[in-house]
Amino acid sequence: MIHFKKDVCRDFNNATQYEWVESNGIGGYASSTIIGANTRRYHGLLVAATQPPAARVMLLAKVEETIAIDGVKYDLSCNQYPNAIFPEGNMYLKEFRLTPFPKFIYEVKGVTVEKSVMMVHGSNTTILSYNIYAGSEEVLLSVRPLVNFRDYHGLTLYEEGLRCDCDVYEGAIRLTPRSHFPPLFLYHNAASFNESKYYYKNMEYQEEAYRGFDCHEMLYNPGYFVYNVDDGDNCVFVASTESYEEIDTVELMQKEISRRSKLLRDVSFGNNALDPLVIAADSFVCDGPRKGLRVIAAGYHWFSVWGRDALISLTGLTLSTKRFDTARSLLSTIASYASEGMLPNRFSEDRNEPEYNSVDAALWFFYAVHKYLQYTGDIAFVERELLTALTKIMHHYTAGTRFGIREDADGLITFSNGDIPITWMDVRIGDAPLIRREGKVVEVNALWYNALRVMADVAGRLGMGKEEDAYLKRAEKTKKSFQKVFWFEEGGYLYDYVDGKTRDSSMRPNQVFAVSLPYGVLTKAMEKQVLAKIDEELLTPYGLRTLSPKDPRYHGTYRGAVEARDSAYHQGTVWAWLIGPYVDAYLKVNGSSKETADACAKVLAPLIDHTRQAGLGSVSEIFDGNPPFHPRGCISQAFSVGEVMRACFETQIGIEAERKKDESPQITKRF
Repeated sequence: MIHFKKDVCRDFNNATQYEWVESNGIGGYASSTIIGANTRRYHGLLVAATQPPAARVMLLAKVEETIAIDGVKYDLSCNQYPNAIFPEGNMYLKEFRLTPFPKFIYEVKGVTVEKSVMMVHGSNTTILSYNIYAGSEEVLLSVRPLVNFRDYHGLTLYEEGLRCDCDVYEGAIRLTPRSHFPPLFLYHNAASFNESKYYYKNMEYQEEAYRGFDCHEMLYNPGYFVYNVDDGDNCVFVASTESYEEIDTVELMQKEISRRSKLLRDVSFGNNALDPLVIAADSFVCDGPRKGLRVIAAGYHWFSVWGRDALISLTGLTLSTKRFDTARSLLSTIASYASEGMLPNRFSEDRNEPEYNSVDAALWFFYAVHKYLQYTGDIAFVERELLTALTKIMHHYTAGTRFGIREDADGLITFSNGDIPITWMDVRIGDAPLIRREGKVVEVNALWYNALRVMADVAGRLGMGKEEDAYLKRAEKTKKSFQKVFWFEEGGYLYDYVDGKTRDSSMRPNQVFAVSLPYGVLTKAMEKQVLAKIDEELLTPYGLRTLSPKDPRYHGTYRGAVEARDSAYHQGTVWAWLIGPYVDAYLKVNGSSKETADACAKVLAPLIDHTRQAGLGSVSEIFDGNPPFHPRGCISQAFSVGEVMRACFETQIGIEAERKKDESPQITKRF
């Protein structure tokens, strides 16, 4: 169980390094630190997805709680202001627990307050439940909501942005902002609501300051709720965009506990240390913009839906966790957005509209289909729902599509993207890409070779012998050209890209896919040399560096203002999701055995331990390239979680072993 005792909770600087996220299955979330002090503009108790899974808005930033014992008041909340921490309620915090929901246990003068935070699945609704054990003391609980009405990327600096109308009902109030944001309903079982308009100014967010952004904002308090407490009472406070006639919080919380328990029962990891990742995997799966569609949110707090990320993470998030119906829904959704042979790189946050600016997203689709067939053998679904999209992608990548993407005469994919970066290394400084990668790119063509082989496999399964032979013939041509074009003999590894006479010999992790993908495109000798170079220069305990430390352009820390961080993003920063391909490459070179499985377990162990750091129960997006490899970026990233989950499952249990277990009661190895 992930939990922290008072020695951590009462140390502000230490405690604020640990964060939690609760999601609602439609793109909304609640999040803060383990002491309830918000350190980011993205922290809030109700960040609602107003056009699921997008258009996220901050509505309830936090609550201020005060407990009065025999007339003496004690503040339980905690905030940071310029040069001050006030109040310091974390000094009463005895323990924080993550499971089944974030729980804060306070002890004040013999009175225990247990506060839980939960989001209702499928609804922009957050429940705060306070169980109070008061003994014979006379106790009152006051809860002050601090509200906001803004886009979740922004900050509120002036009172005008917070003005709203307040309607008071029995058991509820409604705050209607004088803007385009939805009303906020606050439900309660308090004895009274006392209206007293107040502005909290200069709330300071230390993580925003660290990231080089504005870090102060204003919040609005419309009043406070007062609960008369008897021993064992349950005090309820609910924030929602929905109008409830009545709300049974006990039933809703029990329903969510049951839902999460089923998620854990359905998987077969046999390792409780991975349980938090099973729940984290679920947090990314959301309802799509159209009824019946499912999508994957790329990361919390600030990433929306990204096509590439979804396809990379799909195996670990859904197939390794036996959520095959979810996998089918996700694949069908992605296929439905195919356009001119391309799949969306991302969906706009405000309108959920697809943006087609990725050369590799469509090629990752073939990988996801291959993994789906590997886990399920369900060729009928592929034929019925996905084959048309697969065929159209093949056609357009062969004949040509946006950004000059086309198959060259040598069987390799080439493109010319100008100032729009369309590989996964896509950061821009100003209007120009930080890393200009075009022409023939190594991972794009490793994926292309695999796409041809996947199409051959699909054709063979469907009895289309002629088509199968044609794809195999094309794949063989691509393989020969790949080795000729990308092999850097002097270095003993692969060029990152080749564009005319330009041969970029930057030592980057993109070459790992030439080894790791299901269909190897190199000779065994080449694979061994590539892995050795990756081991020597790129491998860290938390993933692969994006550039060798031997390169003069290397940035070992991801810190500072926006431009400084962007300059490091793909120039040395470690990406956690690359640990999955690395493990695959390691097994390709060294074979599958108990010894190699144990070696992979050791490689994955630091990332499993990392679930007790930063974004609790999850895996961060990136890490510094230099020791001690501080976690950076999003605190909970879909393909980081997905690839750790997939690698653990496939190396320690195995797809075939799991299939046999489902067919018979025999015992299989557990991680």
